[in-house]
Amino acid sequence: MGITKAEKIWYRALTTYMTSRTDYHGARTATLNAATDLYGVSSAERAAVDKAWAAVNVLP
Repeated sequence: MGITKAEKIWYRALTTYMTSRTDYHGARTATLNAATDLYGVSSAERAAVDKAWAAVNVLP
């Protein structure tokens, strides 16, 4: 996806969805929501975020 898009997703997740109590599962949800906001629910970017979390065994 590239560092620029990843930065945008992470920044949106941090500033819109995460709080000081966000855990790994919450971070997964936040980054998926941010990717959806920025690129759409069926986007390659959202799929990449989902795949990244699955790779580190943070699943829904």
